[in-house]
Amino acid sequence: MAKILVLGSSCLVMYLYTGLVVAIHNRLFMEYGSSMSVAAYAIVGYLMTLYYLLAEGISEGMQPPVSYFHGESAHGKIRSTVWLACKVTIAVGISWILLLNLFPDTMFGWFNNSNEVLVREARHGITLHLFSLFLDGLIIISSVYFMSVGRGGMALTIALGNILVQLPFLWLLPKWLGIDGIWLAMPVSNFFLAVFALGAMWKSLSQTQQQLETATV
Repeated sequence: MAKILVLGSSCLVMYLYTGLVVAIHNRLFMEYGSSMSVAAYAIVGYLMTLYYLLAEGISEGMQPPVSYFHGESAHGKIRSTVWLACKVTIAVGISWILLLNLFPDTMFGWFNNSNEVLVREARHGITLHLFSLFLDGLIIISSVYFMSVGRGGMALTIALGNILVQLPFLWLLPKWLGIDGIWLAMPVSNFFLAVFALGAMWKSLSQTQQQLETATV
């Protein structure tokens, strides 16, 4: 039971992530900005969530085969599956970022295209808030990878880190940069967590590759 709870807890935290982050951002936008800032963040947040849910779907689709390959010690297949998921996540993330920056008015038209102030603030938010969006997808993949190979503690560390690493940036950056600091807190924190999470996943995959080469010899 304890092992099951540890393995599943990272998924619980991933589902809590969006709600907690949105609540904190809304609180700060009301403090440093206005209701218009909150409305702009709502638009940007919805556009971000579309990618985040897709990245979750890719990672959760990766989990069953990776777990199966881990059970049969097919380390080469684990690496191939994980790298495929990473490549798809990066490609979709960068494409989504380009689409949002090249055709922002079209995207805003889904929500509101009559309020020029709102559209201008949301366009500014996209530029600052979503430029490293694909890193969020890679962080999810790294957490699900560790869950798939039975390392629930590391999976939970990454999932919790995705929330906790943002807190100091959400506290400091607005004091220095105002509203721009709120927009920048998530992408900047994603960079630091991605270095840790992807480094840990790379190390784990490299070890499995060494085991595969040793077994072959």
